[in-house]
Amino acid sequence: MFKGNRSLTDGGGLYLSVIDTATVGRSRLPGEDPSLRAPDGIRAITVTACVFDSNYAYGSAGYGGGLCILGPNAVTVRGCTFGRNSAANGGGVGLPDGIVYMENTIIAFNTRGGAVGMNAGGSATLQYSDLSGNTDGDWTGSIADQNGINGNISLDPLLAGAASGDYRLTSGSPCIDTGDPAATPDPDGSRADMGARFFDQSFDLTATVTGGVMNLAWTSSPRAAAYWIYGAVNEPFFAPGLGPGYAHRLAVVGSGTLTWSSSAGVGDPATNWWYLVVAAGQNGLPILPSPRVGEYDRAWDTP
Repeated sequence: MFKGNRSLTDGGGLYLSVIDTATVGRSRLPGEDPSLRAPDGIRAITVTACVFDSNYAYGSAGYGGGLCILGPNAVTVRGCTFGRNSAANGGGVGLPDGIVYMENTIIAFNTRGGAVGMNAGGSATLQYSDLSGNTDGDWTGSIADQNGINGNISLDPLLAGAASGDYRLTSGSPCIDTGDPAATPDPDGSRADMGARFFDQSFDLTATVTGGVMNLAWTSSPRAAAYWIYGAVNEPFFAPGLGPGYAHRLAVVGSGTLTWSSSAGVGDPATNWWYLVVAAGQNGLPILPSPRVGEYDRAWDTP
């Protein structure tokens, strides 16, 4: 996290000049120290999973309250959040003459200079990013035509506490599961979110056997509209959506139902069985599966 830093010119949070290569990831740089300034020479820089909060570039023509990129750099910003930053040009990101590629990033509620500020020498390409609520504009200037294409949006990200610097996503956020589908999944296994703080949708599944009946019980997944129960007896495991398609989907239950029972194969030492539950969203598409439970022979089980 880059928080509460100040610069008299450019780059309140992070200033990237000309160096050979650098990677900035999951960083924490709180306090009132001057902005982090990279030495001369960067060519390829990656900034990933960072929060830029309440940083200021005080210059009357300064660039980048959160991040300033000075050419000839090619900078990738991936999975970051910029909020409450301020600069004359680009409260979130400023490019006097640098090049930036941004994806899965939120730039919201910066207090001066718009979301991204550039002069004629700067270049910004964005995809799967949300620019919203920034004083002096969101998708403006040379990036105006990128809103609504390549997964880009301009919607309130519904953060847990934007005014207090809490940049976690809440359950209704349009930034959940709307990052680049080709990006590395979130730690819970769901599609990548936008921003630096992913929304955890994971849930647990347990199985107990009583009187020849197998009882499944699972915890609620925050955004599930339904649950799909998958299972099989004496057949290899497959991932839902692969192999035989829905052949092993046994039931669909509503979001208020967190249990399901079956006696198939239970209590027979000659059989193997497995089950898992998939949380499905309002759009009828799967969000993520639970862990798998059951009794199965590793000789036929496929992880």
